[in-house]
Amino acid sequence: MGAPATVADASTDPSTDHDGALLMHHQVLYLQRVTAYNAVPEQTSSDPDIAACGPNRPDQIALSQDLFFRKNGSNRCGEPVAIVLRSGRVIRGVVWDTMNPRYHMAADILMGSISKALDFGVKEAELHFLNSRQPAASRL
Repeated sequence: MGAPATVADASTDPSTDHDGALLMHHQVLYLQRVTAYNAVPEQTSSDPDIAACGPNRPDQIALSQDLFFRKNGSNRCGEPVAIVLRSGRVIRGVVWDTMNPRYHMAADILMGSISKALDFGVKEAELHFLNSRQPAASRL
C-alpha cells in the first residue's frame, strides 16, 4: 500500500504505566491483535451501518476501548492512523469505531467482504497515530 508511515515528533515521556490510554504520548503502540471485520449484525451491533463515530466509512478502523478513549474521557473519532504489519504492509485509515470491551491493545479493520476479512486473519502490528496532537471531539 505504500512506504511505511513515518511519525514526527514522537514524545519521550518517561510515563511507564502500561494502560493503553496513557501510552498515547508515544504515538506508536504495539498491537497484540489486529483483525478484520464486516458491517454485518453478527459481527457488530443490530445496526451494522452505524459505527461509534457515525455512519460507516470505507477507511474505517475500530480500536479497543483502551485505545479509543483518551485519558481525559474524549475519544479518537476521526483521527488518522497507520497500521504497520510485520510484513511491512501499511494500512491507513481513520478511527471510527470501538471494539467489544473484552479486547485490549487491538484494532479491527472494516473490510467489504467476509472472505477478505477471513483471509486477513489475526496479526500483530504497530499502530501509528498520525495526528495525535489534535483533540478529538466527543461525539458519543
